[in-house]
Amino acid sequence: MSIRFGSETCHRYRDPAGKGWVIQLTCGSSNNINIYGEQPYCSPNGRRVAIERFVDPSFTPTAMLLVADLDRFQLALVADDVSSFIRPCNNAFGEFVYYWTNKNELKRVSLMTYESKLILVDDEPIVSRGGGSVSPDHRYMVFGLYLPGPRPVVMRYDLQSGRREIFYEHPEIVNPHPIWEPVTGRYVLIMRNHGSKLSADGAVEKLLGDYGAVTFLVDVESGKEVPVPVGRPHTAGLGHQCFIPGTNRVCFTTHWNVDTWECDPLHPNTTVMTAGPGDAKPTPFPCPEHRGNHIAASRCGTYFVMDSYEGCIYDKENVIKPMALVMGNFRSGKYRVLVSNTRATGGGNQVSHCHPYITTDNRHVIFNSDGYGAPHVFAAEITPEFLKSLG
Repeated sequence: MSIRFGSETCHRYRDPAGKGWVIQLTCGSSNNINIYGEQPYCSPNGRRVAIERFVDPSFTPTAMLLVADLDRFQLALVADDVSSFIRPCNNAFGEFVYYWTNKNELKRVSLMTYESKLILVDDEPIVSRGGGSVSPDHRYMVFGLYLPGPRPVVMRYDLQSGRREIFYEHPEIVNPHPIWEPVTGRYVLIMRNHGSKLSADGAVEKLLGDYGAVTFLVDVESGKEVPVPVGRPHTAGLGHQCFIPGTNRVCFTTHWNVDTWECDPLHPNTTVMTAGPGDAKPTPFPCPEHRGNHIAASRCGTYFVMDSYEGCIYDKENVIKPMALVMGNFRSGKYRVLVSNTRATGGGNQVSHCHPYITTDNRHVIFNSDGYGAPHVFAAEITPEFLKSLG
């Protein structure tokens, strides 16, 4: 298709906390989403980001893929045949975004050239659960699928031959969130929802049991599960997680008591931690006044950003409170609020979740918000002064 360009950008305001501009990148009346933050959909130079746009998040079959240019603040329509029911995937901070069409075609688009290429066609129906991820050399892709049964698996595709094989399976990986380590390529991160249950038609009958979710690594070469101390009995139940690029380590958030607002006794001053293979216990990142949810690490491995509930989820009128964005430095232990009010509710469909991530060049945080009518994608400026203050 020929590439169409448009401008929808609006500099909304300078945030009183971070002192940088909060810039609205989309204004189309459809749903707009930055796809997901745990493996940033951002070009290697940090200046272009992928955005998915669709009319209805649950029932409209076809979506568009847009690319936002953060230098010219311009949108490019690069694909209009994206399946709405299968999340596009990538290798974090990489040039290419991969997506499925409703004809079971796997295609990829370059964030730098806008060129599209057909990769393979799968003859089997694709019933996706939990997204996908691509190896650093772009040879393989892992994807959460439900096979007949229903039988939840993580499938691995050879992107050269088109061959697919089961990479990992377990009855409780109903939402596996597979993430390929974006630099070393040694491990794939997978989430398991203890106590989850599927109905006969493949619907999620129960998402979590009392034990909560855990995450672990799978060694790409051997296929063996590699434990990391995330989730019970080491921490409270898992919230969200991602790799710290190039380290084989994971940063993650955990649950807390939403009635008393207290953190779990296992880590009473934080919901943010890191862990890696061979660790006996996780390393806490103390930030006692924040309650992190989605979390993403910077390409350089120094910083993280998370959306955070501040003080309570509902206000005195029982209205859900918008979340803040908090950035921290893994090495210095310092952290600050970057955006004090995203206007994102974090309730309902994924388009209302912030899903923040830091661009490759550490100049912006990309996030979603449903607080301006239709859900839109925003870029929050990280000023040099703000970054310096994190140490």
